[in-house]
Amino acid sequence: MKYPSIAALAIIAVFLLFNGVVFFTTSSETAQLLVLLSSLAFFGLLLIGVKKRHEQNS
Repeated sequence: MKYPSIAALAIIAVFLLFNGVVFFTTSSETAQLLVLLSSLAFFGLLLIGVKKRHEQNS
Protein backbone atom coordinates (compact mmCIF):
# COMPACT_ATOMS: atom_id res chain seq x y z
CA MET A 1 0.00 0.00 0.00
CA LYS A 2 1.39 3.32 -1.03
CA TYR A 3 -0.91 5.52 1.06
CA PRO A 4 -2.09 5.08 4.67
CA SER A 5 -5.51 3.58 5.11
CA ILE A 6 -8.56 5.58 6.14
CA ALA A 7 -8.64 3.70 9.47
CA ALA A 8 -5.08 4.76 10.30
CA LEU A 9 -5.86 8.37 9.46
CA ALA A 10 -9.02 8.22 11.60
CA ILE A 11 -7.03 6.89 14.57
CA ILE A 12 -4.49 9.70 14.20
CA ALA A 13 -7.27 12.31 13.91
CA VAL A 14 -9.06 11.06 17.03
CA PHE A 15 -5.78 10.98 18.97
CA LEU A 16 -4.96 14.55 17.95
CA LEU A 17 -8.48 15.74 18.70
CA PHE A 18 -8.44 14.18 22.17
CA ASN A 19 -4.99 15.60 22.94
CA GLY A 20 -6.01 19.03 21.69
CA VAL A 21 -9.15 19.06 23.82
CA VAL A 22 -7.26 17.95 26.93
CA PHE A 23 -4.42 20.38 26.31
CA PHE A 24 -6.56 23.46 25.76
CA THR A 25 -9.29 22.79 28.33
CA THR A 26 -7.27 21.69 31.35
CA SER A 27 -5.61 24.11 33.73
CA SER A 28 -3.29 21.46 35.14
CA GLU A 29 0.26 21.91 33.92
CA THR A 30 1.00 18.25 34.67
CA ALA A 31 -1.82 17.08 32.41
CA GLN A 32 -0.63 19.41 29.64
CA LEU A 33 2.90 18.07 29.98
CA LEU A 34 1.67 14.47 29.81
CA VAL A 35 -0.35 15.25 26.68
CA LEU A 36 2.66 16.84 25.01
CA LEU A 37 4.90 13.91 25.93
CA SER A 38 2.38 11.35 24.71
CA SER A 39 2.03 13.27 21.44
CA LEU A 40 5.78 13.29 20.95
CA ALA A 41 6.00 9.57 21.71
CA PHE A 42 3.13 8.83 19.33
CA PHE A 43 4.67 10.75 16.46
CA GLY A 44 8.08 9.25 17.18
CA LEU A 45 6.64 5.75 16.89
CA LEU A 46 4.74 6.81 13.77
CA LEU A 47 7.95 8.08 12.14
CA ILE A 48 9.81 4.89 13.06
CA GLY A 49 7.01 2.83 11.49
CA VAL A 50 7.03 4.92 8.32
CA LYS A 51 10.82 4.61 8.07
CA LYS A 52 10.72 0.82 8.50
CA ARG A 53 7.96 0.46 5.91
CA HIS A 54 9.92 2.65 3.50
CA GLU A 55 13.01 0.46 3.99
CA GLN A 56 10.96 -2.70 3.35
CA ASN A 57 9.47 -1.29 0.15
CA SER A 58 12.82 -0.23 -1.30
